Amino acid sequence: MRNLVFFILGATLMATSPFVGWAQKIKVGEPAPDFTVPSLDGKTAYRLSDFRGHRVLIFNWASW
Repeated sequence: MRNLVFFILGATLMATSPFVGWAQKIKVGEPAPDFTVPSLDGKTAYRLSDFRGHRVLIFNWASW
């Protein structure tokens, strides 16, 4: 019963989140939107468009 309550609470929070709909919708075959990522030392910034014509592998992960 407790798991069901947490599931319903989580689903409700996700459905009413202000972040819903902020993500861009990208279709297969369309170019990825340009974005900038700072280097680990913070001195350099890398843009996705700098790598145009090259294959880019992006790992997107998080740890809570």
